[in-house]
Amino acid sequence: MLLIRLVLGHYLRQLLLLQPLLLSRKYCSNIPNNTATTTYYIRVFSNEGCYKDTSVSVRPKPCQPNCPTVTLIGQGSNEACSGPLYLYAGSQMGVSKLIRFCKFVYFTSPTTNPYTGGILMATLKPEADSTATLDNGLPGLLSSRFPVNTGNTPLTYYVYAIQKSFIAGAACPPPSAVKTYTLNPVPAFTLDSIPACVGDTVYKVNVNILTAGSFRVIVATGIASIGNGPIPTGIIQTVENVSGMTPITLKTTGDFAVFVQDTKGCTGFKSSPKTFIQICEGTYDLALDKSISKKIAKIGDDITYTIKSME
Repeated sequence: MLLIRLVLGHYLRQLLLLQPLLLSRKYCSNIPNNTATTTYYIRVFSNEGCYKDTSVSVRPKPCQPNCPTVTLIGQGSNEACSGPLYLYAGSQMGVSKLIRFCKFVYFTSPTTNPYTGGILMATLKPEADSTATLDNGLPGLLSSRFPVNTGNTPLTYYVYAIQKSFIAGAACPPPSAVKTYTLNPVPAFTLDSIPACVGDTVYKVNVNILTAGSFRVIVATGIASIGNGPIPTGIIQTVENVSGMTPITLKTTGDFAVFVQDTKGCTGFKSSPKTFIQICEGTYDLALDKSISKKIAKIGDDITYTIKSME
């Protein structure tokens, strides 16, 4: 027979007379889950009075409530070109069954409390697979989500997915997940046409790029707005590594679009201006088609002859 004494701290708690010990037998169970770690001391006696001391420490295990969660699915950031037609910034979030509606809000800087402030983008009901997705993946749907970047440097926006109705002071932390979007500016430029002469088939247009850097200039006959920026169609000429002002040559007949593209693929475009046609040269009868500043002149006087147009 073995004698077991279970001691809490330095005090004797109970004395048990048990059958011979088996290694697989459990002798202590339902020990209270204390608020602090408690050490129990155990002394095991043999029939001969010999004993062995050991101890066991019971650590508290906090019971966590079933809290709502929001987690980001996919990459945490996207980069796009700013513009009114071609920004796509889909966000997919995983939401727990406890969340009935999910809100998407954006900030211009990161925040530790997305439940205060921000600009509301959408309020969505999670799908059956416990996901909420901002827009459905088609290009152009976020054209009104973010302000157009009209500056010369990238702008970053922080999109948070949060629970629509969250009770402040609850045992659970407020659920949220964030995805960042960087909007790169499109190149800014102007177009100025150079007058052409009667009979000319081509004319010059000066492309004046206002944004610093190196760019590609493309002349095309059409434009498509699919994807991340305007896409030229019917390309007729391309000029590489352009900065500042550069001239391009266009036909006097037809309509053209001029594209300026930076190294990140962000593209601005404008319709090319038409030229002004003027009379530049012709054959004149100096005896008839002229006017003279003086009809009577002295030696040494300056006389101005003005050639008149034959029209």
